[in-house]
Formats: sequence, C-alpha cells, structure tokens
Amino acid sequence: MKDKSGFTLLELLAGLFVCSIILIYLLPNVVLNYKYLTEMENKLELKEVLYEEILINKDDEFTVVRGKYEIEVNKNKAVITNIETGEKIEYE
Repeated sequence: MKDKSGFTLLELLAGLFVCSIILIYLLPNVVLNYKYLTEMENKLELKEVLYEEILINKDDEFTVVRGKYEIEVNKNKAVITNIETGEKIEYE
C-alpha cells in the first residue's frame, strides 16, 4: 500500500528545469532594463542641474562648475558636461 504523498525526483527536476529556463530568459532583460534606466536617470540629473543653474543665474551668459558638472550658458546655447564621465547634453 502506497500512502506517501509528495513529488518524485523526476517532477522536481522538471520544475527546476522550467524555472531555470524562465530565469535564463528574464535575467538578461532585467539587466538591460536596469542599464537603460540608469542612463536615463543620469541624463535627467544633468537636465535638472542645468535648469536649476539657469534659474539661479538670471544672466544671459555664464559658466559655472557645480560639483562634478560644468555648465555653460550663452544666449542661444546651454551645455552641461559631467566632468567624471564626459557625458554632455547640449541645448540650442
């Protein structure tokens, strides 16, 4: 009389195989999304610092170094550069 309940080794291995296939598919997508979000966050931070400096300095033209950012604003152009990474955003 078999009165044992539970999973067999084969059923456990099949479940583990399915979980590993799901993780193999999802993990690279999660890493790519994280990288994309990090890039967007850095660009947003650059824009935010640029807008703050434009509001603080009401002059038409100025050049400021603020922390790790170099900001240059002329009459027709605004440029912010991250000194550490070299990333640059330019508005005309």
